[in-house]
Amino acid sequence: MKKYFFIAMAAVLGLAVASCKPEPEVSPLKIEVSDITGEGATVTVTCSTTDYFYWDVALPEDLAAYANPYEYWVNESMITEEYYNENAEAFAQYYGINSYDEIKAMYLLTTEDTYDYELDSETEYVVYAFRLNEDLTLKSTLIDTVHFTTLEGPSEEEIYYQLEPTTPLTLDMTATQSAAYAYGNFYNETASNFGVMFANAANQMLVLDISAANGSTTLPAGTYTVANPTDLTAIGAGQMLAGNAMLYSQYQAGTYAILSDTEALWIVNGTLNVQVADGVYTITGKLTSYYGSTVNVSYTGAIEFQQPQQAAKKVAKPILPLSVKGHVFNRK
Repeated sequence: MKKYFFIAMAAVLGLAVASCKPEPEVSPLKIEVSDITGEGATVTVTCSTTDYFYWDVALPEDLAAYANPYEYWVNESMITEEYYNENAEAFAQYYGINSYDEIKAMYLLTTEDTYDYELDSETEYVVYAFRLNEDLTLKSTLIDTVHFTTLEGPSEEEIYYQLEPTTPLTLDMTATQSAAYAYGNFYNETASNFGVMFANAANQMLVLDISAANGSTTLPAGTYTVANPTDLTAIGAGQMLAGNAMLYSQYQAGTYAILSDTEALWIVNGTLNVQVADGVYTITGKLTSYYGSTVNVSYTGAIEFQQPQQAAKKVAKPILPLSVKGHVFNRK
């Protein structure tokens, strides 16, 4: 009888232990990846509760070096209280954040967040997310990840020259207005750089990036030829920097025409003849764009060369960028 009693007790205790076993935690986050292209993807994170979370997109090999995505975040991009205190003045000045509590509050998710990522083509990525305590320590072992791979990327032409019409056209740049800036040794120490802008009666613009003899404060007479270097320091006197859209995207430099809000011509070839007499410029030229459009240039009149003041350099630790809730900072 005693034996059966212990068996019965064991069964009861086993049932009790089983009933106390915690249920698997169900994620309150829903992660969706859509609009996957060769240039990026859209990540949408929907939160079904109000709590502290962090999520981001990373390369799988970057995450592999850490025990979990939380450790990766702490080591690579978390804004710690110590870091905030070191840069409190900058946070207040540029972002209007006056305490570390305000930073922590930005990780409080309550609604749907959508973020469009610019990514490399044909590369695997992982979206990772985890739940936080209010002090930004890990709240639970619940960590969500979603893997995806971007598609084959667009060609160089599609990326860099997407604003230019592929069917050649002719732009009459008989200029009625001018503006010019003398930048000095902007690219190198051997030539002076000028930015010259013309506008025609249709309010279309031509922006010329010209280099002349070193020490020039106004554009000297002469013939200027379009050059297309891979390095800005290679631009010399008597040359115009081509509308190399890659360089433009990095430095906002180059020669190009603006047709409208959605169309532009990137100049890659041609010459410009400059004559000066008694302060009056006579400028003529024929330029060719990447897809073969022609720009006929003509201007007669004075040109006032301004010398823009360079902004004072500020020594500050970069803090980039503020973004959507739950995806707040990147300090790298």
